Amino acid sequence: MGTHKKAQTMSAFGKDRAALAGMNMRQQMRQATKRPPKGVGGGGGGGALYRDQYYPPKDGTTDLVRILPGSYPTPRVNYETKDFARDEENNIIVDAFPYFKYIEYYYAPRKYTLIGSEGPLGGFKGKGEPCLASDWYWYEWNARKTTGEDHPNSLRRSEKTAMSVLVQAPFYLVPQTNSDGKVRMNEKTKQPYIV
Repeated sequence: MGTHKKAQTMSAFGKDRAALAGMNMRQQMRQATKRPPKGVGGGGGGGALYRDQYYPPKDGTTDLVRILPGSYPTPRVNYETKDFARDEENNIIVDAFPYFKYIEYYYAPRKYTLIGSEGPLGGFKGKGEPCLASDWYWYEWNARKTTGEDHPNSLRRSEKTAMSVLVQAPFYLVPQTNSDGKVRMNEKTKQPYIV
């Protein structure tokens, strides 16, 4: 039993946690997208992540963007203990992610969205920082649990991520091309169309 507990706190492949701080972006994304086990944290269990719909440019061209990886320190959550993950010295383990994770609440009657301030432990009832939206969500959740019905359900929650994206197209002139790769020209002005 003692060796099993030690194995849980040991880093992947026996590496020192300080060495893991230099993870590449793919490794950081993998660590950051770990989902809680089904039924943990409210808000739908093991369902798919909610994503905003992407609206491509109306003229059929593409946008030229660059994702700028950030370094957002976020405490790691242990979903079994419903608390922060801790190392051997009982310090909270902090991971740096290339994006920021947060909870968005949707108030259906007025079609408002709210950003939660409960922090990483907000998925567990009573564990997060003070947040009115989270308190209201858990109040409705308790009401649904006690009555066994699917209402009240005026406040919904979803996990979101925010990252830095640089849209490069508006900052410099790029000629638009057709399907053959040739530059499209305006017949009247004899100038190329600009993306």
